[in-house]
Amino acid sequence: MSLINHKGTIISQDAGQAQVLIERADSCNSCNHKEHCAVFNHKQQIISVPLADSTQFKTGDTIYVTTEEHNAWLALFLGYILPLLLVISTLVSIIFSGGSETLAALLSLLILLPYYAVLRLFNKAFAKRIIFRIEK
Repeated sequence: MSLINHKGTIISQDAGQAQVLIERADSCNSCNHKEHCAVFNHKQQIISVPLADSTQFKTGDTIYVTTEEHNAWLALFLGYILPLLLVISTLVSIIFSGGSETLAALLSLLILLPYYAVLRLFNKAFAKRIIFRIEK
């Protein structure tokens, strides 16, 4: 079980959730997962992290956000790989069934609308599965 850690600052707290500002660290350049990491691609990112004990942390505290590596792979699969497979399979299916290339291209892109709508509907279920922890 490999862990992924990022240093961050708590910018606000409410109802058992903390908003954490994560800044890209210098160590990100040497990380093996930088190609797949949202933090590496942005200078700063704000994420919501559940707090088990909100009295232990205060706004402005410097903390470490930790998650397991398999959570990163799940997010990568759901956010990038599966939609790519949907687009390609729709494109190939329509072209091989005799449809025009224009129709195939249009429907290939339109297939992403219901896909991301379903992801949005199940957002809370994924949030329960992809767990972040805060450590001092």
